[in-house]
This record gives sequence, C-alpha cells and structure tokens, in this order.
Amino acid sequence: RWGIIRFAALSLALVIGAAFSTACESSSHGSVHSSGSVAEIPADALFNDADLAFVQAMLAHHQQAVTMADAAIATSSSLDLLEFATTISATQSSEIQKMRGWLAAWNQPEGDPMMSGSMDMPGMSGGSFDEDMGRLKSSKGVAFTDLWLELMIEHHRSALPMARTAVESGKNPEVIALATAILATQQQEIDAMIAAQTPPG
Repeated sequence: RWGIIRFAALSLALVIGAAFSTACESSSHGSVHSSGSVAEIPADALFNDADLAFVQAMLAHHQQAVTMADAAIATSSSLDLLEFATTISATQSSEIQKMRGWLAAWNQPEGDPMMSGSMDMPGMSGGSFDEDMGRLKSSKGVAFTDLWLELMIEHHRSALPMARTAVESGKNPEVIALATAILATQQQEIDAMIAAQTPPG
C-alpha cells in the first residue's frame, strides 16, 4: 500500500543526496546531470546546487501528485475530494511549468528519468507506482477516498524536508520563494486532508 510513498521518498532522497555529494566531491560549483556527469555552474550563476537538486526532485515529485490528483478527478464523486484534487492538479501543474522553465534557462536536465518517466520501478514494499495507481483506481467510494487521502498526505509530507533544504541552502530568490510557498501550502493541505479523513472505527 505504501509502495508509491516509500519509493518516492527514497528516490527523492537519493537524487538530493547525489547532487550534494557529487558537488562536494568534485568542486564547489558542480551540478549533477541525470546521466551522472557533472556540469560546471559558473560562480556568477543565478542558482546553486541546492536550487538545482530541489527543482529536479520537486519536479518529479509534483508529476506524481498530478497523476494521483487526475485519477481522483476522473474517478471520485466526493465533492471534498474533487476540490482537493482539482486544487493540487492546477497548482502543481503550474509549478511544474515554472520549474521546467528554470531548468531550460539554466541549461540543466529535468533529472533522473527513472523518477519523472519510468514509474514502474519496484518500490521498497515490492510494489510499484503503476500497481499502487491500479489499486487506487480499482477502489470505489469511501475506500477510494480514504486510500487517496492517505497517499496524498504522505506524499505532501515527503515534500516538506526538500522545501526546507531549498529555503536554507538555495541561492535563487524565485526557487526560495517557491519552496517557501510549498511549505505553507502543502502543510495547509495536509491539515485539511487529515480533517477530511474518515474517523477510525
């Protein structure tokens, strides 16, 4: 059940860790491409390694959230759930385009294609993103709502440490502003989704 969340959290941690580790080992201006090669970031660039690692990882993270949100929009009849899903899909789709624009302007790749494209990699529980989405789509009514809320709450929670790191270590004002907004918005949405969950028992 938690394959999507555990895989996303592990993959994002590996991407961020690889970016920071390679940068420290190679030079103070190194950045990591998805192929593992290192491209030099000029000292006067408008972004640093923390900005790049955040944008690449959060872009893939947002793509997962939009996939989950669109599944709810296509499946659920719950007005509360549809409101959550519509807001998340619209907000994060807009942020995806913004982050893609930054990467293009920086002449940097989107990141590990294993995260942003081939989501059928096995998760830590032995499942996969596709399998978890299949289980979500096969659920109906209250069961769908409860599963979707649990998955999205944990997905949002996994974004918060990434955003805090960008705020603390980033250089680009626009990236820091986005990370700050994500911290506020996703925590508000977490609280609202927790309140919307079916009480135990």
